[in-house]
Amino acid sequence: VYVHSKLMIVDDRAVLVGSANINDRSLLGCRDSE
Repeated sequence: VYVHSKLMIVDDRAVLVGSANINDRSLLGCRDSE
């Protein structure tokens, strides 16, 4: 259970970081297209 919960926490962080990176890239992409 401990290992599973640990993986879940890491997965949540990966999703948050991944979505943040996508948002940053899309914002930069919009600025470049302008």
